Amino acid sequence: MSIPKPVLLSFEFDGFQDLPHAVDNVVASDSKIDANGNCWRLHLYPGGCRDSVEEGMIAVILINIGQEDVTCKSSFTVRNSLGYAVLTESDYAFHIFPSHGREGFGYGYSDTKFMKRERILDGQNDILINGTSLHIDISIDAMPAKKELYHPPTPLVTNMLSLLESGEDSNVTFQVDGQTVKAHLPVLRANAPVLADLFRKQGKICQDSHLVVNDRHVSRRHTFGCDLSSDISCEPNSYSIVVNNVSLEVFHLVLRYVYGGCTPNDQIMLRLGKEIIAAAHRFRISELKMLAENTLVEGCVINVKNVVEYFMFAHATDCALLKEYALTYLILHVEDVLHSNQTKKLQESPELMSEVLVSVAKGDNKTQHSRIRMMSVGETRKELAHQGMDVNGSKE
Repeated sequence: MSIPKPVLLSFEFDGFQDLPHAVDNVVASDSKIDANGNCWRLHLYPGGCRDSVEEGMIAVILINIGQEDVTCKSSFTVRNSLGYAVLTESDYAFHIFPSHGREGFGYGYSDTKFMKRERILDGQNDILINGTSLHIDISIDAMPAKKELYHPPTPLVTNMLSLLESGEDSNVTFQVDGQTVKAHLPVLRANAPVLADLFRKQGKICQDSHLVVNDRHVSRRHTFGCDLSSDISCEPNSYSIVVNNVSLEVFHLVLRYVYGGCTPNDQIMLRLGKEIIAAAHRFRISELKMLAENTLVEGCVINVKNVVEYFMFAHATDCALLKEYALTYLILHVEDVLHSNQTKKLQESPELMSEVLVSVAKGDNKTQHSRIRMMSVGETRKELAHQGMDVNGSKE
């Protein structure tokens, strides 16, 4: 499935006050093609429709008139002549917009009680641009409709996860949130070397020393120490590592991926995505980090209120795709972000503030070509994978 691109479309209805405003009279905008290749049209009912006329509300319908079905969520914004948003209506859930591939046969998102007509016409509200034109911006987060397929697990995956859950024959333990988590050093060595290395940093070789490992005395040739830091520490007289600043739930998710390539479902990824990314970045499990990153981007989690936070987080954790998506979204909604208090956070990082300003300057022409060209990380990763090269691309 291709990576969804944030899209901002602007529709203008000139001479709004003179448009026919009988009930159910529709005025169609010009069709617009977004950066994903989808074709849209906005239908405006200046006099409202039967469901809203008694309240004096106008109605709008966003229609998919393209050749393919589209899954998307949308947000409608009306701005005054100063560019300030005076009304925003959002469709927070994803909906499938089926299309028959012919103009006039598409389906769309409708709001039959969009805005009071008298509010628009009141000159004191300064909603009509130059006193005549109604402008409606629509932000669309779209992705192709997809089918859920069942992928049966291999016996290897099932057996490895059972080994993790049972703790059978484990030879190392972690202490996380006061709980003991058993693990197997060979598995960690193969799939998560950073975690394995915690048990041998500053290690000492002890000939035939007796250790208490998993409540039993065993004779071993090697013992491993650890690097004492704020996040990692050793339990005295034990073969165990204390891991701080990560929740037990997230640590379990990390180990399940390490043992069996078990990826959390989208719901968990969306809920704990940032924590999973932070842990995967810390333990250098780049594949899991990229999977969580992809889910956040595909889930269109970014909005005006959190775009700066995600932008800075992605920069700190070397998430190139998430950072690119956040930067693209920020540029498309730069006016709303500047009118919020989000810029105070950016001012704490001159490097990121400079990056945003440069990107805004480059995107001033707002051409379709420049928008598509900005979304390049996903395509780059696919090409690197095709060439058999490292797709991580982080500073690790």
